[in-house]
Amino acid sequence: ADGRDIYDVIVGNPNASKKILFQGAIHAREYIVVPLMMQQLEYLAAGFTNNGTYMTQPLSNILGQVAFHFVPMLNPDGVTISQMQAAYAADKASSRTTVSYEEYMRRWKANARGVDLNYNFAANWEGINVSLTHPSANGYKGTNPLSEPESQAIANLIQGTGFNAVINYHAMGNVI
Repeated sequence: ADGRDIYDVIVGNPNASKKILFQGAIHAREYIVVPLMMQQLEYLAAGFTNNGTYMTQPLSNILGQVAFHFVPMLNPDGVTISQMQAAYAADKASSRTTVSYEEYMRRWKANARGVDLNYNFAANWEGINVSLTHPSANGYKGTNPLSEPESQAIANLIQGTGFNAVINYHAMGNVI
């Protein structure tokens, strides 16, 4: 929404028949998963260049047969957000929050437009949070499925790639 890039880093063979997606920071407050995912990338790269093995098989053989996709930060706008006073005011007015603005911002998990990206997909979209009709720190599903550029980006990647597995990291506080 604010023009920041969303990166898909591929480690291994991009043309492999086996593809695995690791995705993180779909919620703004989940920034703690980004360094973890970057360490995983470093581990794979170091293992490849240093003749590393996994269960006695050379990592270079594994990386030749699998494409590991890493999208460490799906919500860069939300992660870097600095102000959302309008959403705070709307949530206060509708009794969705009673906390201070500082605490509200600490709990923020939506994108820069106040949409909770985890709810912005077509799966059961009509039945999710039907009473919440305004941007908010969490829970607002948006105006329609895939209304947000971040949701569109990950949906296009998944549809265009055909992953065998998807691993999605979530966090709250110090827990991943």
